[in-house]
Amino acid sequence: MKKFHISIAVKNLKKSIIEYSKKLDCNPEIIIEEKYALWCTECVNFSISQKSENYGIMRHVGFENPNAMEFNISQDCNGIT
Repeated sequence: MKKFHISIAVKNLKKSIIEYSKKLDCNPEIIIEEKYALWCTECVNFSISQKSENYGIMRHVGFENPNAMEFNISQDCNGIT
């Protein structure tokens, strides 16, 4: 099943892990201290990365396809990469 993937930059990883764990009703599957966390739910993969600058922005949006043989970048019908 393809999953929607959203990644955002956060100022404080520890506080954000607590907040998003409550919102997603689960704990992250992967935590890299002071850098990154990833939650994999049934419908979305959500990740956060700690950034001292440019936090509060979406880093990327995409789809995870377990059947894909390689990573690719494509554009949608609106020209969004």
